[in-house]
Amino acid sequence: MNKKVLLKVLKYIASLGLAFGILYLLFKNQDPVRLVEEIQKVDGKWVVLSMIFGGWAYVSRGLRWIVLIDALGYKSSKWNSISAVSVGYFTNMFIPRAGEISRCTALNQTDKIPVDKLFGTILVERVLDLIFLLFLILLIIVLKFNDIFNFYNALQKQQAESAENSNLLLLFVIIAVLVISFIFLKKWLKKSSFYDKV
Repeated sequence: MNKKVLLKVLKYIASLGLAFGILYLLFKNQDPVRLVEEIQKVDGKWVVLSMIFGGWAYVSRGLRWIVLIDALGYKSSKWNSISAVSVGYFTNMFIPRAGEISRCTALNQTDKIPVDKLFGTILVERVLDLIFLLFLILLIIVLKFNDIFNFYNALQKQQAESAENSNLLLLFVIIAVLVISFIFLKKWLKKSSFYDKV
């Protein structure tokens, strides 16, 4: 048998062994009858919806990753990219944040793209995620300003302190931090080689 084929077979066997081992550890102290009864109580439509949206999260991140990889001049198939993202999510369940490294390694093995280049695309992903998060937070503050103000006003009244000045100052600080962070990230992103391509 070819050495590479044997190595792949051993990897699959090890993966299956790990999966069954984890399942055994999870359910060894569970009552099978009660477990089945609890599963039967679950509303199937919510399970299906969660699977659909969960699957779409994998697909969308995989497709977005391809855009960043293309900007570097490398090519990756949709299937390999989405599969690598799935490997990353799976790894994160056992070792937090290790999924980013494992997904780069997985795609490197299938498409021969340098790991350091792939890791750079992940850093850009995180910057983009942070920019959108800051934008959403700022949007929420603008749209729900009165609700946020009233919430902090109620907290301050409970503490028997003056509400108006402290609330305005707090909201001003939050908005200022968000705006400064957004400007800083925008300038940093402009310096990146991805800015004109992504």
